[in-house]
Amino acid sequence: MNFRLLLMMGLVAACGPSVKPCGPGTCPGCCDASGACRQTGSASACGVGGALCQQCSGSASCVTGVCTSLGAGGGNAGGSAGGAGGGVAAGGNAAGGTVAGGNAAGGSVAGGSAGGSVAGGGAAVDSGVVDSGVRDAGLARDGGCTLSFGPVRTLSGGGVFMATGDYDHDGRPDLAWSNPFGNEIAVSLNSASGLRAAVRTPFANNSWPAALASADVDLDGFDDLVVGAFFANELVFVRNDQQGRFAITTHYQVPNVWAVNAAPLDNVLGSDFVVANELQDVLVLRNVNGALALPNPWATDAGLQVRGNCVGDLRSIGVNDLVALSGLGPGVLTVLRNDGNARFGIFEQLSTVSRPLTCTIGDFDADGRADLVVTTIDATVELFRQNASGRLQAFASLPGLKSEAPAALKDLDFDGLPELVIPNGVGDGGVYVVRAFSDGGLLGPTRLMPSPNAAAAVLIVDIDGDGLDDVVGSGGGQTFVMPNTCH
Repeated sequence: MNFRLLLMMGLVAACGPSVKPCGPGTCPGCCDASGACRQTGSASACGVGGALCQQCSGSASCVTGVCTSLGAGGGNAGGSAGGAGGGVAAGGNAAGGTVAGGNAAGGSVAGGSAGGSVAGGGAAVDSGVVDSGVRDAGLARDGGCTLSFGPVRTLSGGGVFMATGDYDHDGRPDLAWSNPFGNEIAVSLNSASGLRAAVRTPFANNSWPAALASADVDLDGFDDLVVGAFFANELVFVRNDQQGRFAITTHYQVPNVWAVNAAPLDNVLGSDFVVANELQDVLVLRNVNGALALPNPWATDAGLQVRGNCVGDLRSIGVNDLVALSGLGPGVLTVLRNDGNARFGIFEQLSTVSRPLTCTIGDFDADGRADLVVTTIDATVELFRQNASGRLQAFASLPGLKSEAPAALKDLDFDGLPELVIPNGVGDGGVYVVRAFSDGGLLGPTRLMPSPNAAAAVLIVDIDGDGLDDVVGSGGGQTFVMPNTCH
């Protein structure tokens, strides 16, 4: 889903009394470059659920909204969401079967018990790009299990940004997402039988709640939500009542919120919040006795006009630093070091090849130093490795991945090296994995199959409580779970 494109459409639509932008909830097919809804899938305009139309390459056909090449690489893999169904199809161009069947609307995802079964078999893997032909194209590395995923489970309702937390304190991770097209956020509580039907919190019409972060704001021990309402020029505190029910509590006047992240930034109890604001620079709201305090002046004053940010312990010293993303392409990546009291100073600035939108901090090559993954709107994901002197260096670009949501980073196969999981939301809508090696080699990007065709955002979390981290995502009007079956 091209959120920036649809955001501009929303600006136009807000000027008229009844025109709504093409997108989830308004278009059952796909949205072409002009913003028109194409309701009949074809190889030249393939997609469903209000996603951006894709042109299928080569001999691929549009099958249920997915560009599919029917050839070598595995047959159909069937079975219900709760059953064994389907084998693994590896190395070919064809997905091992399309995902069909009813959405799990209004009930549990687990076992396919609500809304019918989800057909479409075990995980299949496209061949991908392999480190100069040196590495095995399979998904097993020394010391780990073979990475695979079971049939995709779906839940009605989805959005642009996602967050997770144990909102009802039952020991299971729950999900939250924002839906700016429907002017709402939603929370799906997890249970022993799977994700429950989402409970929605409405926002004012045309407020466009998009940016989303989860943390305990009021210091009651329960995670709350903080939402950026773009058109309302507000940052909104949505309080958890300690039972996983949410209500809008406080409005902070903050214009043009593109992104919001939560992390402890000082030595005071509670998470603070970092806001990317295109008209200013970076705004830091410190948590003071359970309430957010707007600072004056802004956190930085470098004329950055920030569109994205990420927060993390870049120096591995227990202090969270800040990375700000700006520029129209080439972009600018600004590292701001924290003095431990939420006071920031510019440490270094680097250029990005494309327009940066989001970033993720993490040690993707397992060398003991935090690295950076930057997603851009211009069809590439850029990787930056941290050297021994603490500076970031451009390492690799991954062409063909168009994501407006952050990459997720975690070791999914227990080999000591994390996987990068990236939603190709502005591209083909699939979910891709990139695997790094301690010697600097890369494997991927490789599309995980079966994979949704409208993945706008992803998280990595053990949603089913089996000890294996799953890939959870949202987009195209639904939320999906790709259960990890690593063996």
